Amino acid sequence: MNPPEKNYPFDFIIILMSKQLSKSFFKRLSTPINLLIDPGPNDEEIEHAISISKDVPDHGNLKPWNIAIYKKTEQINLSKLRRAIFIENNPQSTDSQIEAEFLKFQRTPLLLVVTSKVVIDNPKIPIIEQYLSGGALCQNLLLAFNQLGFGAKWVTGWPSRSKSFLDFFQLKNEDIVLGFIHIGTPEKLIYREK
Repeated sequence: MNPPEKNYPFDFIIILMSKQLSKSFFKRLSTPINLLIDPGPNDEEIEHAISISKDVPDHGNLKPWNIAIYKKTEQINLSKLRRAIFIENNPQSTDSQIEAEFLKFQRTPLLLVVTSKVVIDNPKIPIIEQYLSGGALCQNLLLAFNQLGFGAKWVTGWPSRSKSFLDFFQLKNEDIVLGFIHIGTPEKLIYREK
């Protein structure tokens, strides 16, 4: 029996797409936050990146995550909260440490806060799968903004574990902060040997 004939035009397209995808993954690199500058993505680019990033493994189609968008003006209130919590938890901190904490959420043109929104009483879909779906969303956001020409950095840090922040984001039960994603235009291109 002869093997089935290959459809070369289709195969060629798949190979080209695969090479383009490989190139995208190869190029992706977390840009240091201090190198993410203006301009940030516009509203249309933000909406597009978030929309395509939501196509993640999501057992049961629960959408067990939420994305909060903080542009420069909205970052101030979040920064004030960070500063207040830091001072409360670190009463011996210096003025320079306090100022550094205050500025951490204001260093990039765009900050996305990705939180979980898990369904606890679903016997078929454990919470860990829901967290992983949110993690896949964070990774997709990095790739999507990178494809649009922006740099991005996914961080967590102490605010992601702070009860005061969890309360601020109205997280309940097993919900967590999955990541703070900083986005902007890379001030310079960073290359990595692979």
